[in-house]
This record gives sequence, structure tokens and C-alpha cells, in this order.
Amino acid sequence: MSKDYLIEPCGSFPVQILSSKLRVCRTIFKRRVMQFVQMHIADQISRFKDLDSCSFEGSSTSDSITYCYQSNELYGVNPKAPMGGSAAATEGLSRALCVEKKNYAFPSQFYTNDDLQSSVSVFGTSAGQKEYSYTEDATISTADVSIDRYYDQNDTIAAFRSSAQAASGFISNGPGFFQLPQNDFSGACNDLNYVGFEVNVRNPQSCDRYVDASTATSFQSQCQRDQSVDRYVTDLYLARNAELQASSGVSSASDVIGVEIQRVLYYDSSTDTTSDVTTSYVANNCETTYYGDVRTSTGFVRTGQTCLFTSNSSWTSIDTSTANATSSVMFCANIVRDVVYYVNHSTTARGTIQQVLADVTITDLTATTASYPVVFAQSFAIEFTSANTAQQTTENGNLVTRMRSGNPGYQQGLPVLSGQRNGSVIDQSKTGFSVPYSTSGSCPTTSDTIQTLATAFGYDTLTGCTLRLTRDELRDFCCTGASGACLANSFVAQVSTPSNYVDSATGLAHFLNVSQVAYNGVNGGYIGIYGDADPLDMSQWFPYATNFPTDARTWNDETSTCSNVYAGLSVQFLVANSAERANPQRKIVAALVEVVTSDWVFSLPPNNRNGTQAFQLSVVTSYVPLQEQELDDYIPPSPPALFKLPYDVFYPFTTSTSNAAPATSSLRRASTSTLAAFSALLLMVGLLTASFGSR
Repeated sequence: MSKDYLIEPCGSFPVQILSSKLRVCRTIFKRRVMQFVQMHIADQISRFKDLDSCSFEGSSTSDSITYCYQSNELYGVNPKAPMGGSAAATEGLSRALCVEKKNYAFPSQFYTNDDLQSSVSVFGTSAGQKEYSYTEDATISTADVSIDRYYDQNDTIAAFRSSAQAASGFISNGPGFFQLPQNDFSGACNDLNYVGFEVNVRNPQSCDRYVDASTATSFQSQCQRDQSVDRYVTDLYLARNAELQASSGVSSASDVIGVEIQRVLYYDSSTDTTSDVTTSYVANNCETTYYGDVRTSTGFVRTGQTCLFTSNSSWTSIDTSTANATSSVMFCANIVRDVVYYVNHSTTARGTIQQVLADVTITDLTATTASYPVVFAQSFAIEFTSANTAQQTTENGNLVTRMRSGNPGYQQGLPVLSGQRNGSVIDQSKTGFSVPYSTSGSCPTTSDTIQTLATAFGYDTLTGCTLRLTRDELRDFCCTGASGACLANSFVAQVSTPSNYVDSATGLAHFLNVSQVAYNGVNGGYIGIYGDADPLDMSQWFPYATNFPTDARTWNDETSTCSNVYAGLSVQFLVANSAERANPQRKIVAALVEVVTSDWVFSLPPNNRNGTQAFQLSVVTSYVPLQEQELDDYIPPSPPALFKLPYDVFYPFTTSTSNAAPATSSLRRASTSTLAAFSALLLMVGLLTASFGSR
């Protein structure tokens, strides 16, 4: 029951209780009731005949009903002043109060269907259901989906593979869409990332591909089917037009277009080198191949293996037979490592896909039967180009095909344009300004390849890697490439073993020593001012500055501390708005790459020579908006008060310009000119008045 009461004693007028309708059950002591009955008129007796029963408050014929309560009951329900019942109760007869309940004193609405449900079947009706669901329907209906022939930006692209059993020769590739695997939150390759039409992915993050090596059958299946060149390139067909869906099938071979090999590169993990093997791969119809028994002993001769490109002698001695095996290792040759797709489409309204090329990087993968999977890195990228027939001129800024990140202002999330100066032009990077990052989380050594990530305009990012170092390794990391003063407070005179994580020439960790960034105060590169900066026009670019602090690294053996160690990079872009306030065009007006120093302390006991501690190298990229930008008010000039008249408006009146004319003639001419001008003005006003009047 509500605690909002207005109390008055019985006999004067009923008391109002501000409350919604509630079931009310109250028992009044018999003695008080009898005293109350004796002191009140007979027509109230009927109200107390059934004192122990419960009735609903309110009735169908009235919007109120009267009940009687003892004052101590009111105290328990409503103890707070000034709404308490004490004062009113002392004035009431026999300390019993008559309370009349009504709904709120002001207009309102109340819920009525709040009763307990008799059955859970209500969840099958609209009353028990949300307008949305967290579960995905197994069947997606396309009855209400309108699909036209025209590819629009971000449309998915239907994908197929060849099949001799299908009447058309093609079936769905599985998910039915063109896949572009990307890393998920765990770093693993997510195959459910689909290509969006005209959505370029130029600098993808590499992802970790897990290959099941628990059995030879599973490893072979993933080698020759799931991660093969056939799956990603040679047996991949795309819908030419947007109306073709994998679920509806292919009616004609002309409806699809196959992906063609443009270039094949082989990555040799044993030498960390990449070579072009396109000619040999194509000429010999090479493919991804599984070898179930690889001999690691000497004496075997590789015969007829024209599609093996490794330089590692341990793997060139391959015998496809299993007789006399001395050591067995599962071997997958030419597994896909990287793919870059190039999709060319027409500029007509239909946006038909005309050609799809692919640059493929292959490698070899080995494994022994084990309960844990084999992991290797993959990356996938895509670029869309159009058959542009526009005239290419310097004025149009389209002499070279290039990446744009806005027109002209930068668009949120697109790469920051960057490049190196080459004479009077810019060698623009295809991926944009990039910073180092690590998919594995570990910092690279001298033999590792530094991974880079393109920065997205407007999004602050933090990347990094982890070093696990012993106390001696921390000391070597601290002083590798440093001056002799680094070990002034050390028990050793020089670094015993230069750290593999540090470039001895610069003293920077390999993770921080990005090739596109030059240090020691030298400008490392150029940044596009606007998102459509032309690499042939130097005025549209500016050099970004770098700040390499003075080398002050020192190691203290007593405190196990490396002071002023190079711990990271700070990349800052200053962003300003330009043009109209209602439609600002964002530009970059300053950029700085700065080396950040820190103090690293080895917290384990000094005599713990084998214990390791984790240290982080970080790269922070931030976009700083230019503060306190001023605005100039622009007010269009007012139109002229007197419009310009044609030269013969005063015809047939003429004036003479002769200086010999007498004064009277000049006066006459002036009067005539004034009269003519006035007459012409009246004529124009009359015409305008008539024109507006006719409307």
C-alpha cells in the first residue's frame, strides 16, 4: 500500500489515500468496533458485519470505497510527518479513522495487465516477445530483399568453385561469399570476413593460421584443400554482377569470372628470403602438394620435383614412397602464405567485375604428428581499380594512380598519406604511414621481420611487444650501442654479449627502428596535408620531424636499473579543420615522431641469474585537434542599389560631347538627360509593378 495519506477523523469528511488500486485486508479489534458502532449511525453497521474478509478496493459502480483502520496500523504504514496519523487519530472517535481511498488527485495512467501469467505460452505471443532476437535464424529469407545488377560500395561478392557434378560447372565456395581472412581479437585468422565491393584492404594485419597436425589425414586435408592455392586463387570464381547469388546457383559460365595468377613468390623460411617463381610455377602447373614421408637422412636424391622451391637441403631429399624410411615428417609444399587480389571493374552503372588478378606468396610447412596444431602467419589484401576513361592531366591531379584518403579532407579511419621524397616528387607509400606491431606479442630479434600496421586517421592506437630478459640480458639490452659511460656504475667494463633485440648502430630496439623513420633530427619522410595529396605536387606535402634524445643510457649494478632506456615511440599528428564550418575538411598541419625513454628496474634478486622479467616496448599514435581555431565571418556583398542600364537606354535622346557648345545648350542637355533618366526609371518601375501585380 502507498505511504501517501491524507488523514481526517471520521464524522467530518472521508480521508483520501493517494494510491493505485490494491487488495486491502484489515482486521479491526472487536471492542473498538463495538464502541465505534454505538457512537455512529445505523447505516454504518453494515460495513462491519464481515470484519475478517478481504475485498477489493474500489468497485465497479464507484471510483472509491471507504474502510476503517486503527491508528496504530496507520503509524506502521505511514510513520513520516506530516503525513502521519497521530494528530488526526487523537481527534477521531474511539481512535478509529475512516479512510476513503481514491486514485491520484491529478490525471494519470495506470498499468492494468500486470497479473501473474497462468502459462508460459505467453512467450509465444507478441506480448511476451522482444522486437529483436539475440539468436541468428538458420534460414535467411530473401523474399523481402531487392537485389539489382549493380554493385554498390560495400556489397558482398558471391563466390564459387568448379564442380563436375553441377550442371553449370560451378557450386558455392562454401560460405557463398568472397572471403578475405583477417585476424580476430585473438590474432587467429577469421575466414568469415568477407570482401566489400570497392573496400580496399592494402595493409592487412597478419593472422595466425592453426593447422591440425594430430593425424596425417587432417594435416593433408588442410594442406591440399583448406590452405591451397586452388582454394584462394586458381579454383575461385566471382560473380560478375551483384544480382548473382551463390544460393541461387550459376546458369551460365559467363556469369562468373575466375581469379588469375599474376605473380607467384616463394618465401624460404630457412633463409628468410623471397624469390619470384612465377614462370616455373605456371609452366609446370604447380599446386599445393602434401608429402606424407619426408626423409631427413642423407643419400636421397630429389628427382622430378620441379615444384619444390626450397633451398634447404634437408627438405630437397624427398621420396614419395614410404619404403626404408629413416625419419618421417609431414611436409606441405607451396601452402598459401600471402595473397593480394586486384579487382578491376567497369565504370558503368552496373559496375561489372571485368578482371581479378592475384599475387600469391607460397611457402613450405612441416609437422610431426602431435596433439597440438602447427601455426604459421598469413595475410590477405585486396585493391579495387576501375576502367577509368577520364583524361589524365596535371590539373586534374590524376596523372598517377594512387591511394586517396579523402577528397580533399581526410576521412575518419582511412590511412594517413605518407612517402619519401624523390627529387621533385613523392614516392607515395601504398599502405600509408605505418607503425610497428607484433602479432605474437614478442619483440623481434635481428633475424625477424618487423611487422607494420597502417595508422587509421583519427584513431589513437597503441601497439607494442614484450621482452623477457634476465638481469644480465637487461644490462646488455641497456648498453648495446651506447657509449662507455653506460657502464660507469657497473661491475663489468663492457657489454659481454650485444643484445639480439637492439640495433648496435642506433641503440634502438629493432622493433622501434622503423625503416621509414629517420632519427637524429633528420626528417624521415613526408605527410600528405589533405587526403587527396598529389605525389607529383610537392606543395601538397610536408616533412614530418623526428626527435631522437641524447643518448644518456646508464646501467647501475647496485640498483639493477637501466636509466633512460629507449622504451618506445610517440607519433603525433596535429589536425586542423579548414573550409566551411558546416562542412569542415580535415587536414594534417604538423607531425612528430619522438623516441620515448624510461627507467627499467630488474625487480628479482641480483643473484637470480636465470629468472626473467617482462619489459614492454610501445608505440603510441595520437591525433591532436588544433585548439582555439578562429572563424572568419563571411557575408556575401549586397547587390547594387542601382542596376546597370544598357548604353542606349535613353534613345532617342542624345547628348553632345562638344566643348564648344554654349552654356544654354549644356543646361538644356543636362535637363534632357535628367528627364530621360527619370523617364526610364519610371518606365522600369512600372514594368516591375505590372509584373508583380500579374502574379
